[in-house]
Amino acid sequence: MSRGFVGVALHALMTLDRAKRANLTEERAMARLNSNDYAVVWPRSAKAVEIKPLAKRLDGMDGKTIAFLWDDLFRGDEIWPILKGELSRRFTNVNFVDHGAFGSTHGDEEHRVLAELPGKIKSMKIDAVVSGMGC
Repeated sequence: MSRGFVGVALHALMTLDRAKRANLTEERAMARLNSNDYAVVWPRSAKAVEIKPLAKRLDGMDGKTIAFLWDDLFRGDEIWPILKGELSRRFTNVNFVDHGAFGSTHGDEEHRVLAELPGKIKSMKIDAVVSGMGC
């Protein structure tokens, strides 16, 4: 089946138009490549929480109670005994509250655990918290 002269001419014009568009796109890409402008993607999201001042540092460790929070994910069960041992060696009269007193800070109970945390810290007279999370 013959396309005829008009069909061939239209096909040639469409092919030429595609080639011109491709060439223009290539020219733009080369111009951008040769310029000092680069497309950049920032990996951080917008801030969701305002920055708050840090808590006041303890005046010393003697007689203090330190709690350990953990998300049950990465080696907290190994790290906490080491940390507890080192703190006990360096400071006398330090008390500890293990993560089991609070529950996991990750998972299906985390909202309850975190909501109860301020009350537990106050009722247990905790002076400092070490929060371990999986990384």
